[in-house]
Amino acid sequence: MQASFNRFMRQHGEWFDVIRNSEVVAQIQGLPNNDKSGPYIGFYEGSDVHQGDWIKGTKSNNLLYIDDLLSESAYGKVFQVKGYYLTERQYKKLEEEKEASIKPNVNYYLHGDNSRVNNHSKDYSVNVINASTNEVINEILKVLKESIDDKNEIDRLEKILKDMQNTQNTSLFVDHYKNFVSSAANHMTVLAPFIPALSQMIGK
Repeated sequence: MQASFNRFMRQHGEWFDVIRNSEVVAQIQGLPNNDKSGPYIGFYEGSDVHQGDWIKGTKSNNLLYIDDLLSESAYGKVFQVKGYYLTERQYKKLEEEKEASIKPNVNYYLHGDNSRVNNHSKDYSVNVINASTNEVINEILKVLKESIDDKNEIDRLEKILKDMQNTQNTSLFVDHYKNFVSSAANHMTVLAPFIPALSQMIGK
């Protein structure tokens, strides 16, 4: 097995820079492959690569995150170390999902006529006409832009939000509100904290 691995490494392997703590700490050979557990890079035993390192191909320029390491042996001897990896895009998506899962659930409420938005706090601010509705809508737009990659989707929802702003304190506001809730149904996870405030606007 070792001889076969060495031969494939010479024929199809690539040199990788090992990046640890934002610094290149080593350059090692690796052989791209995959198995039932997913894609991996096969390294020689003793290669200076750790779980949590980034590696970058000197030819392919691929940047990969080493998510797990597993030694593979034959006849009682390790002949390669499998470095299971995530692409840069997969890693970023996973981190975003982790961040979203631990993001605190914050509710926004309106109090009194022309009140401002309060985040789990008492309202000691000076009220300004229409400031509360604009503030909530602007915050909603900010959250949507941070969580949606599709520009067309953002533009569509932004237009509806602008319609809501422009029809405050009119009968048309309710129609635009319903349109927004329906159109943004796929994003209710991030919009849920704003629903109480939006609902209160209907009666203002």
